[in-house]
Amino acid sequence: MLLLSPKFFAPIILLACTIAAVASVFYFILRKPNVKKMAQFFLIVMMDAFYIITVAPVFFKLRRTVDGDVSPFHGNYIPFKTITEYIMTGNKVQIFGNILITVPILFLIALSFRKLTFKKTFLISLIVTLSIEPIQLIINLVLNSSANIIDIDDLILNLIGCMMGALLAKFILSFDGKGKIKSDREAEIRAVMETK
Repeated sequence: MLLLSPKFFAPIILLACTIAAVASVFYFILRKPNVKKMAQFFLIVMMDAFYIITVAPVFFKLRRTVDGDVSPFHGNYIPFKTITEYIMTGNKVQIFGNILITVPILFLIALSFRKLTFKKTFLISLIVTLSIEPIQLIINLVLNSSANIIDIDDLILNLIGCMMGALLAKFILSFDGKGKIKSDREAEIRAVMETK
């Protein structure tokens, strides 16, 4: 899980980035610009922010392991254990934070590559979520630190965030430039025209 100080720093930044990205996409879609290029630009920015946030906890709160007291592999490997604890203790910040961190990424990927099937979208979501914990584990091993705790529940929440982002993009793409929902036929024609 991400251990940042102050406590609410990461979720607030993630929420702000998500709102800004969604608002920008809505604005540009209504003004009929090149949505694909805009989405690709935001995607690059969000991917950079994503990995910075993933690595940043090491520098915000670094706990050195001493005489093997805390192992770099320390963490939760039981599905839904941490999520249940968060719900029981009312700590919803961690739950929403781990969901929001991946919403913008798949949201922008789905805007950039509009013909993605559900299977491909799910596969990309898995790749994105599975890349987080190994990066944190490598950091733990290299720095002999336990600042980044390995947690399988983080993967579950990140995956949910990815799928939510993809669904949000699909919903937005269902509208035309006038703010009306496009028919399936209109969507097919527009997709063909964009490939030419």
